[in-house]
Amino acid sequence: MRAPIGNPARVLLKVDDERIQVRPCCPFENERCIEPGHYKVIVETPFKYDDAPRPIWSDPRNTSPFSDRELEEINENVELLTANEIMEDDLGIFPEHIRDEILKRARATT
Repeated sequence: MRAPIGNPARVLLKVDDERIQVRPCCPFENERCIEPGHYKVIVETPFKYDDAPRPIWSDPRNTSPFSDRELEEINENVELLTANEIMEDDLGIFPEHIRDEILKRARATT
């Protein structure tokens, strides 16, 4: 039998790994809030010399057509593009739908 997982929001967010933290960020500052949208989830990166892989967690709140990994790549490249660390030509390594999303988000931030 598994140990109890603590915060009820962990159940709603389908978080069952102890390396994944759930932190409240309720806009109403309600201490008892368990609304999944009012929590941020922190997936901890293993220590530098730890061979354990990062915990795998798929956000059930994700309603976009992109996978979690694709969203991570999109967000990273939007930051790089807006900081002029990469150029639009460097996005040729991505599939067209991901490249279009990166450009759309980068244009919306500038």
